[in-house]
This record gives sequence, structure tokens and C-alpha cells, in this order.
Amino acid sequence: MKKARSKAISDPFALSLEEYLALSEEQQWTLTQKLYERYAEWIRQQFQKTKAALLVLCDGKVIYSSSDRYDFRADEVVAQTEQQRKKPCFILTCPLLVEETAAWSDLGRGDYYPTVEIFLGARVWNDSEVFSRGTRITSDFDTGNPALAVFDETLCYRLSGEQRPVRQDVHLGCPYRYRPRLMKVGLEDGRRRRVIERVVEGVQSWDDPTRNPFKLANPNRQGFVGRDLMFQLVFQITLDPQKCQSEWSLL
Repeated sequence: MKKARSKAISDPFALSLEEYLALSEEQQWTLTQKLYERYAEWIRQQFQKTKAALLVLCDGKVIYSSSDRYDFRADEVVAQTEQQRKKPCFILTCPLLVEETAAWSDLGRGDYYPTVEIFLGARVWNDSEVFSRGTRITSDFDTGNPALAVFDETLCYRLSGEQRPVRQDVHLGCPYRYRPRLMKVGLEDGRRRRVIERVVEGVQSWDDPTRNPFKLANPNRQGFVGRDLMFQLVFQITLDPQKCQSEWSLL
């Protein structure tokens, strides 16, 4: 019995839905690793073939693809397919560009990582509540990454109260698991405030760099945002290498 179960876990597609749901969070993480280890080249080919940003896999086949990385329709597809086939589905998103090596948060050895302070709040809050009730996060600001906004899953769930299905992706060659949510992100510059709604990724095991590759470049990272946030919130940012700080203003 143990031998059969071990064989199943070595191949994610061999599991039944009942077996998958019985797995612990630790075992599910191991399964994610196995998925990328065993099918890395096939997964790469499927993303290349479909030119998709998101794939839903079930029983070794692509059953849904989308050009939208955060297509929430995929959650409905998973629920319907798992009920019909009694096999687990896996939602994979295509890795975005690798982050730049230049830095502003203090990484030691005179190295830093550019940062911007944002406020994170629930999407059901009004804009003023984002600043009064939300969490201020000093986020590493990476202009080399076009579209990510990544934070601690524990924090995202506490603020939103919304549970979402888990998705898988790879960053810096390492797999990670996250839950996407529509949340509110705010920025203030001392004179004005601005709030937008956008999808953010709540990464599981945030403080474990073996499971959260966003911690590899900066072990003290609180958040990680790409350049699209600058266009969405419409702000300009100045990086001061002498003071090792960022200054921004809303436009």
C-alpha cells in the first residue's frame, strides 16, 4: 500500500482526486516540486505551443488555457473538471521576466534594492480605509519585472478574508505556490493619495526561501512589485544612491 502511494506521489497525474484532497499541505508542496521536476520540458512546450499565460492541467492534458495570468474562469473550470473526472487539476502560470540584480533594500556588502511603500487592503473597503485599516508594506520595486505584485499569503488572507484556489509558478528557476486575489493597493506622497484594484499574489510559506524564491535575492523582503504598478498608480519615482532611498510623487 505504501509502495503504491509513493509511486502515485512521484507522478502528480497518477493521483485520484480523493488521494489528492487527503494530502497534507507539506505533501501538496512536494507534489508541486514533482510536477515541475518530472514534466518541466513538457510544461515549457505547452506554454510555447499555446502562447498562454495560464494553463489548467488534468490527467496529463491541457484542458484550459488563457492569455490572462489571473483568469478566474480557470477556478470554475477546475471545480467542474474535478467533479466530472475525479482527478486533481493544476493551475500553472507562465514565469515572467527575471528580476534585476540591482538593489535598494540593504542586502549587505553595500548592495541595496529599490523600494516603494504601498498600502494593501481588502477590495470591499472604501479608499480611505485602505490607509486607515490596511497594512503599509515596504515593497522591493523591480522595473525588470512587468506585472507582479507579490506578498505574504497569510497577510493577504487576513486582510481579505477570501480563500482562493492555489496556483503554481516558477521564479528564478524555483517553483512556488500562491493564491491570486483582487485587492486594493494604495500609495500616498504626503499631498495626495491614490488607490487601485488589482490582482496580487499571496505566496505560501513566505518566510521559507526554499519554498518562496522571492526571498532568495532579499531574505528581508516584505513585498515585491513590478513596473506596471507605476503606470497603474501613475507616479514618478526617483532613486537616490547617496541616501539609498526612493522618493515618489503621484502625477
